Amino acid sequence: LDVSYDLLNNGTDLVTAGYGIHSDIYEGNLRETNLVVQNWWIGYQRLVREDLSFSLQVADELIHIGGGQFTNSIFVEPSVYYRANEWLAIQAGYTAQFIDLLAPIATPIVDRDGIMHKLGFKLFIDVPNTELRLRLGYAHRWNRTDVTGGLYDFDGDEVSIGASHPLPLDIELDVSWSRRWEEYDGLGPAAGVGRDDTTDLFSVLLTRAINEYLTVYARFDHIDADSNATLFAFEQNVFATGVIIDF
Repeated sequence: LDVSYDLLNNGTDLVTAGYGIHSDIYEGNLRETNLVVQNWWIGYQRLVREDLSFSLQVADELIHIGGGQFTNSIFVEPSVYYRANEWLAIQAGYTAQFIDLLAPIATPIVDRDGIMHKLGFKLFIDVPNTELRLRLGYAHRWNRTDVTGGLYDFDGDEVSIGASHPLPLDIELDVSWSRRWEEYDGLGPAAGVGRDDTTDLFSVLLTRAINEYLTVYARFDHIDADSNATLFAFEQNVFATGVIIDF
């Protein structure tokens, strides 16, 4: 569930506030891993000129796992958007995530308090004489925690591609793929071996507007996480459907 409201919209300045909640409910012995994610945010966007805009968003995210508080994070996300011509635009942005681990920990070495950084850009390409829209992106990510040993400190890179195109019956198709590499400073599965993760995410999204207020969607995500530390390797398929109400 996501709700947003425009506090100010005069054509040049846009201020929007929002709230969202996401829940994953499991059965049997997995109930202890039930997940609830809540986030609050406020964003400001300034249209500097017709081809250039600046935005700043501040958000708070609270995660509960198994009924107890797990982490609380503050996000600060400035970005700039520039349209070079009719078919090409670029967006560059930076994100700082200030993480506070709320769950009880057995030893300070697993304390994840710290700051995660992300710096990257995206290209948006409207293919001439078609309705095909392409996206290309790159980002560098690095995480620094407060504890000695660097168990959760890492440097990583991410590349992404995506495309959208209308289908018959007023359905919009969007497909995307991303690959993320992360190299951790702390010890991996064996003493002296660093942990290295590679994660692929493939997504397919179908949306259809019912009217000017109501849109329905269906989504499929496939996640393939590989790691030399087997604890962090997994494969997952996620199916989701929902309704978007805009008023």
